[in-house]
Amino acid sequence: MKNHAFINILSVFFLLLSLPAIAVTFDEDEYTLLDLQYQRYSLASGLESYLHDDSVYILLEDLVSALELNIKVSTNEAKGYIMTEDAGFTLEHILEEWFITIRERKVKVDEDNIVIHDSFLYIKSDSLEDWFGIQFKLAYSELILQLTAKQKLPALERIKRLNRKIGSQEFSKTAQNPLLRDPYELIELPSADLRISNFIRNNDTNGTTSNTFYTLSTHGDMGYMNTALFASGSQEDGLRNVSVRMDRFDHTAEILAPLNLSQVSIGDLSHPGLPLAPSSFGRGVIVGNDIATRQASRNITTIEGDYYPGQEVELYFNDALIGYQIVPDDGHYKFEDVILFLGDNAFVLKFYDSNGTIETKNRNILVGSNPEDIGKLKYTASVSQPNKSVIKIDSTLNNQEIETTTQAVLNTRYAFHQKISAQFGLLSNEFNGKRVTYSHLGLQSNLLGTTLTANATRQNDQLIGVVYNLNGSAFGTSYSIGVTEHNENFEDITLINDDITATTDDPVDVQKRSYHLSLATRRDLGSFTLRAQRNERLVGFSEHYRLGLSGSLWGTNWGNTNEYNLSDDGEDETNEKLEGGLFFSRAISPLSVRLRLNYEIIPESLLTSAGFSFSYKPSSKSTLNFSLLHNAVDHSTEYELSGSWKFQYLQMTPRLRLDDDNNSLAILEFSTSIGKRNGRFGNYYNLDSKKRSTRGALRARLFDDTNTNGIYDDGEDLLSGGIIKSEQLRSKGISNKAGIAWIDNVAPWIPSDIAYENHSLEAGSMRYTGKPFSVAIRPGKVTEVDIPFSRTGDIDGNVYRQFSNGTKKPERGVIVVAYNTAGEPAAKNRTDYDGFFSFEGLMPSTYTLKVKNEVIISSSRENVIITNSGEYFDNYNLVIGPEKISDPVHNKEFEKTIEPTPLSKPIADPLSQHSLIETESFAIPKPSSVTVKTSPTPTPPPTIEKTKSVQNPPIPTPTMNVKNLFQYAIKVGSYSNKNYADATIRRLNKLNHKNYTKTFNTSKGIFTRVYAGPFSNKREAENVKNDVNRRYNGNAFVVAFKNEN
Repeated sequence: MKNHAFINILSVFFLLLSLPAIAVTFDEDEYTLLDLQYQRYSLASGLESYLHDDSVYILLEDLVSALELNIKVSTNEAKGYIMTEDAGFTLEHILEEWFITIRERKVKVDEDNIVIHDSFLYIKSDSLEDWFGIQFKLAYSELILQLTAKQKLPALERIKRLNRKIGSQEFSKTAQNPLLRDPYELIELPSADLRISNFIRNNDTNGTTSNTFYTLSTHGDMGYMNTALFASGSQEDGLRNVSVRMDRFDHTAEILAPLNLSQVSIGDLSHPGLPLAPSSFGRGVIVGNDIATRQASRNITTIEGDYYPGQEVELYFNDALIGYQIVPDDGHYKFEDVILFLGDNAFVLKFYDSNGTIETKNRNILVGSNPEDIGKLKYTASVSQPNKSVIKIDSTLNNQEIETTTQAVLNTRYAFHQKISAQFGLLSNEFNGKRVTYSHLGLQSNLLGTTLTANATRQNDQLIGVVYNLNGSAFGTSYSIGVTEHNENFEDITLINDDITATTDDPVDVQKRSYHLSLATRRDLGSFTLRAQRNERLVGFSEHYRLGLSGSLWGTNWGNTNEYNLSDDGEDETNEKLEGGLFFSRAISPLSVRLRLNYEIIPESLLTSAGFSFSYKPSSKSTLNFSLLHNAVDHSTEYELSGSWKFQYLQMTPRLRLDDDNNSLAILEFSTSIGKRNGRFGNYYNLDSKKRSTRGALRARLFDDTNTNGIYDDGEDLLSGGIIKSEQLRSKGISNKAGIAWIDNVAPWIPSDIAYENHSLEAGSMRYTGKPFSVAIRPGKVTEVDIPFSRTGDIDGNVYRQFSNGTKKPERGVIVVAYNTAGEPAAKNRTDYDGFFSFEGLMPSTYTLKVKNEVIISSSRENVIITNSGEYFDNYNLVIGPEKISDPVHNKEFEKTIEPTPLSKPIADPLSQHSLIETESFAIPKPSSVTVKTSPTPTPPPTIEKTKSVQNPPIPTPTMNVKNLFQYAIKVGSYSNKNYADATIRRLNKLNHKNYTKTFNTSKGIFTRVYAGPFSNKREAENVKNDVNRRYNGNAFVVAFKNEN
């Protein structure tokens, strides 16, 4: 009977593991934007994917674009080739089955590896690896998908042709653009998350009792700072925990200009400390120009915070599980002695809610100095009262009024060189009128990738000890090795934060030497972390080991934590304990299971507890859960049945719990959130079931800036369909009919560049006219930005050379330059085989065209004026003389760099160096009439591709009579990204307008110009143009139809 419940748990768990897979369907909670990287180079900063059942499903169209493969993707097929035409690629759907053909070898594909979602093809990463000879490695905590290749791919070969040293350049993860100021407000209604739970208990001892528990979390501006409040309590006991903090962060360090502060924090805070000196958590103030998430020299830290009581929380470092606990009744969790390594330490907290959902929070702690800190004095100052809160509640600790501790800390660091830096700190602690002062001096040096740090700390006039650390990385494993030499004659004046003062005369308490070793690595089979510490005293010793393992095996996630403690008092008294936990989880949509085992090995081998949970999610709005917890020590078992339903304004979670002694507990839980939102008619507050208080949001308004003042004015057109991306946060939003693009539910305080994806607007022929910028979104706050655009114009024409006999012939290969009103070169283009040139996306100005190294004899136009209406000029013909000229001065003028102001760096391909003027092109070999190539093909002669029909059914090939019949067409837009050209074609098809395209192969890539038509009379063309412009706020033009077949 002792192990009967445990055996039942394992039987149910492994039975569920053996269930057949159900047809794959995606949940929007699984949607993720990944950064596809190849050896520290970003190939795509917004790779759309779904993380489903521990597998990654990637949007095939995004991957094909990132790798620059010559493959055309549609809803039911993909055709093309990988590197050369003999490496043909075909993915097709035949009689409800999928087949892949590569190099004429046809193979059936497992239907679970391909998902059609919203008319797009998503492919499981395993299949993509087999098809394209690549390997993926997902770093989930960083949302990075690393790629390695076993064969040549166009994008990687292009990088090699540019003579880039792939492994020598660090990929920049920090924002590069100036930070946009988001003014703080004196007071505003905050965003809030509220949870209320009503408990009804029934047992033989007390009968039926009831109680109500509540938890409130809010964030918003108050006193020109971002203010956070967390409170938890119950109807019976009142408030159990209240914490308040106010923060103002400025990553440009411009708060109080003379002091150049980057942080001002007030309230219940975790304060900085010194090595071998006490740290503090309590009410106080932190200021400085070095944001306090940085640790100058510590090799361990504490990670703590507030969450809903009773929920499970796991702590991961480097994707390895290193800690687990259940949030206590006061809602404050705390992980102590967490390992740190030199550089950026990324931690992930996973919270398992009672409704079956998993919430994650990221914590980053930077150890050491950045290269940009060289020659700058960085400091952080803190004043605190440890263990006391801003708002006093009825607790024993806060009632000890006679015992008051005040602690002040000053931490400074200075980098003399990238390889040498120093730290200095002071800590003053006043306890009941007695003052103790600590001082600290540290040095850090870097040699051959290994960093050595030395830190010495004194208390008053006594040396406490010296800490030496060696940090580095070898064979993919980060390591930290350290030793602390304690002063054996040191006598601690007072035990800080304890109730009494004492000296350390007992040799058992006198520290002699400490050793520590920390390791962290991530392999294909899983992740591993180890922290080992040995403390030697004058008499006796103690040892502590913590091991964390995590991984995935056959679709099942697993994690294991172990802690071993050994102490010896030097008098034959030895205490030894080894305990741990083992965790398994598996998801087969819409089912998921989780198994938790806690055990003890020393001093006695036994299973202390086992927990099992089962979740069924029939829809994104509802969940059914069953769980049981068996305590093997007292042989008791608890059973719980719960459900969760999300409504528009709140979430309801009923729970029923029973145990072996017929005790019962019924819980009815309600949770809701209120968050600030903005609409066309002003601000409002939205009540819904999504958490709002701890996350931020960006509201971008895209508009046609007709008066070019950069500010939205009433009456200006609002633009839909535009994609706005937050690069560092790897999130995106698409503007709606009101011109509003939301980037919602993002991590706060992280500076991120905001970028517009070229040609994504439905209006087409629009260009961003503002300055580059980045934002740092605050928790519970909506950051509002205006994104101004201007309509752009196009110029098409031909260059002819006139010979001495008066004949004219199209001249290929000459460079045509468009000069704006200021006389600056705005764009340039090389003529093709027919002497044709085209300028796309010209900003409003007056343009004059010149031909480099040539004399223009005549032109069909003098100047071209492009206004905010975005005109299109066709048949701009230039006639040049029979002989070329060479004018060094003129040549220099042509060689000026053309650098328009972008919204941000290009986001579709950060490796590309092209500017936002997409028409700055040079002719290259003429493309095939069958397949559009994504890279140049070195076979002359150059020209534009012939008109190609894309409508269904296709436009009949014009004959001589047809040519006379069709005289007009409508130029709808030009696109460097063919995906947006295809989107425009789909919109035209939806309106039942026939259409066709012209494509241009250039050194900047392929440009696709979309036309509606052709039409036999101008009135019909004007009617269709007006319809397109009205439906999509576009700027289409009626042009002459040119039949080129």
